[in-house]
Amino acid sequence: MNTNLLEMKKSWEEQNIASCFSSVHHFISDKFASPPSSLKSFYDWCKGREIRRENEQTVARAIYAATLNKGGTFITSAIAESWEKYPLVTR
Repeated sequence: MNTNLLEMKKSWEEQNIASCFSSVHHFISDKFASPPSSLKSFYDWCKGREIRRENEQTVARAIYAATLNKGGTFITSAIAESWEKYPLVTR
């Protein structure tokens, strides 16, 4: 299993910010027709798979946001900053 994926899930659950996860999911972009996943849905879909590109970027973005939040940054600000650091992957 991808250890970053598990780290992401644990940190979001421990900090009680899972309800905000869809804001860091790559489907939040208007380039995708599907609605963004919940933390549980995203985790369940990714576990056991080799994740790349947008999913890998979502995990990095989520970990960064959780790290900022744990350090005292409000989750909305942490999410905004995480999007600046980890923008949508372009092909």
